[in-house]
Amino acid sequence: MDAGVAAVLGATVGVVGTLGTAVLTYAAARRQARDVGVVEHGHWLRERRHERYIAFLDGLGAWDTALDQVWEPLGRYRRNPAAGRAGLLAALQTLEGRYDGLVALEERVALVGPEGAAHAAERTRRIYRVLFDVIHHAATEGQPVPEAEVDAALVDTRKVAGDFRKVSRQVMEKPPGVWERPSAQ
Repeated sequence: MDAGVAAVLGATVGVVGTLGTAVLTYAAARRQARDVGVVEHGHWLRERRHERYIAFLDGLGAWDTALDQVWEPLGRYRRNPAAGRAGLLAALQTLEGRYDGLVALEERVALVGPEGAAHAAERTRRIYRVLFDVIHHAATEGQPVPEAEVDAALVDTRKVAGDFRKVSRQVMEKPPGVWERPSAQ
């Protein structure tokens, strides 16, 4: 082999090696940037979830406070439906306003997910509405309030609120950057 060919061959190997190293460095840098983005997004999503879950729980607390204001007018309604109806309906208006707030908060939980937390928030909101509807229907129709249904709905509200707390805690305990895989349905 002559010296010129050896020099050209050596230069070619050097250029190919340099280009290969450059391509590998570029690919590694892209991968690292993507990984950093995934971790940062995980932190951001975790913060949003925390905010939305707390806001939803605060909304449940506000609803419960408004519900506490229903019991006295409900007692008056039970004793004398004609005289207690207006007071009960007024208290129920406040409760319905709190429910409307729960709808908005539930939608925000659904936006940040994951699916399990969104479903738990939806179930909670729906059960709270059942309790409202049972009392409201009786008051608007001037009928006795069905005690068994109210008691069952109260038990259900406690259960679903506890379920939401459990699911949200499980989500928040996941390390940031752990992505949920959509379930195959």
